[in-house]
Amino acid sequence: MKFSFNPVFKDVCNSNNELWKSVSYVREAVLDGDNLEMISSRATKQIQKLDQGARYDAAKFARKLRDKCTGPSGKFDWNLLGREAGTCFNSVPSGISFLCGPMDLVYEPKERKVRQRRVVEEDAEEEKAEELTNQNKKDADKLSAVEQHIKTINKTLKKRSVQECQKKLEELSSLPELTDSQKAKKEKLEKRGLEPICAIKCLFNPKSFTQTVENVFHFSFLVRTGAAKIQVGTNEDDAGPKIMPSRLEAGVNTSQAIVALNMRDWKAMCEAFQVEESDVPHRTGSKHAKNTS
Repeated sequence: MKFSFNPVFKDVCNSNNELWKSVSYVREAVLDGDNLEMISSRATKQIQKLDQGARYDAAKFARKLRDKCTGPSGKFDWNLLGREAGTCFNSVPSGISFLCGPMDLVYEPKERKVRQRRVVEEDAEEEKAEELTNQNKKDADKLSAVEQHIKTINKTLKKRSVQECQKKLEELSSLPELTDSQKAKKEKLEKRGLEPICAIKCLFNPKSFTQTVENVFHFSFLVRTGAAKIQVGTNEDDAGPKIMPSRLEAGVNTSQAIVALNMRDWKAMCEAFQVEESDVPHRTGSKHAKNTS
């Protein structure tokens, strides 16, 4: 079927397009939009009149269906509806399949395998409860690699801090005469017995970037527990981050921060602080040691 537009509709569209050329204000553009909506509505009604196909009323269809399939008892007969509708499906479309296979397939449940209990050998020796308990205690007393490394860092930090304190005491003792500030510093060193050391020379391993990251990360656990602290050196001749052993005082909260460290910064800091060997011993024998050196 071939459709043709009403010449009146075409003339109205052309007239509206001519009016659009003279639009200068917003209110005129709004009126043009109203005209276009009205023209579209009229065109839709004309197209609907061209459709002469069969139309169905849902309410009417439901009423006819209820009248036809209602039995003598006054209830809706679904079996009758199935028989009447079945005539429309005498043939099955080709090229279709069902999710569970053909409709006439007989269902056969799968047999579940019976779980067999493990047979205990008659000559097997039974472990005693005392042996298991002793073995568990032995494994529990062993420290992990991380705990061992944290313990090594803590021990190295205390040793280097004491050495640095003794070194400065010797320097002050070698002076012929001490000022008041030097005397106060000497008394403080003798009382404390510890002195901050350079964090870069202690934790940075010039042979391995990976071990440097591990040293800094494991040192943070000492800061968290209050066994160590880190600070910034105030002296220009001895600038940089300083670390030393500490004792967590009551009411003092520890704080930590996340820092970024890449291989370029690691190399630059090792060269700037002239780190030839880390205070924390270099670990050998790891399969990653050669790749990260």
